[in-house]
Amino acid sequence: MNLPEVRDLPWVEIGAPDDLNRVPAISSLHAGEREVIALGMQIPTAVVIIEERLGRTLAAALNLTFTGTLGILLRAKTEGWLRTSNPTSIVLTSLASACQLEPVWRCSD
Repeated sequence: MNLPEVRDLPWVEIGAPDDLNRVPAISSLHAGEREVIALGMQIPTAVVIIEERLGRTLAAALNLTFTGTLGILLRAKTEGWLRTSNPTSIVLTSLASACQLEPVWRCSD
């Protein structure tokens, strides 16, 4: 499968937050999720990528726009960045690559 480099996508911006102290201290929130949420608070127009339920719950409580791995794959397909006519193969390839998709399925409610 021919996937583009994330850094090459024109709609992706990668950065580091200015202030982690703006994010509530929750012991079970992973450091990466905390940074992503801090970035989302810092850049109100950002769409943050979060897989875990706790991070998604906090992002929703803070009125942040968020998505997960499947959302990114669907957007990439919609915008023509993925050259496959079979979206199922994208998901299966992601699963085979050990992407964390399972929390996304549980967070659909």
